[in-house]
Amino acid sequence: MNQELFLRRRNKVHVPTGTGGATRAQVASAVQEIAVFRCVLSEPLIERISMLSAAELTHWLRGIVAVLRRQTGAHVHHRPLYPAFPEQVLKASEAELYLTAVLHYLTLWRLPPRRTFSTRDAGREFYIQSHRTGKRL
Repeated sequence: MNQELFLRRRNKVHVPTGTGGATRAQVASAVQEIAVFRCVLSEPLIERISMLSAAELTHWLRGIVAVLRRQTGAHVHHRPLYPAFPEQVLKASEAELYLTAVLHYLTLWRLPPRRTFSTRDAGREFYIQSHRTGKRL
């Protein structure tokens, strides 16, 4: 069953028939993990997942949490533009801030960690690359 499609289109989830055995604490833990994504389980759904065994509940919960992560954007690793904000911004020159803004907003490019160029890089060629096609310009 495609949980992602079912959850996105109908706001429902599929719970397989279980063999029973999950404790109230395990069910409560599952409800709490889902509540992190601002989702509330209905009473019939809580009763249904309490009929799963501990292993079945764990497997079901992993699938649902993975879907909720993708839907809420929690699966994406956040890299701040200025990791040492606000000190980094206050110490930067106006030109550096401008270039950072141009590279970020106009080219839709995330800046990598700062890198200093050495004499090793003196003969190296740098290219402008299209963000749409990936080809060198």
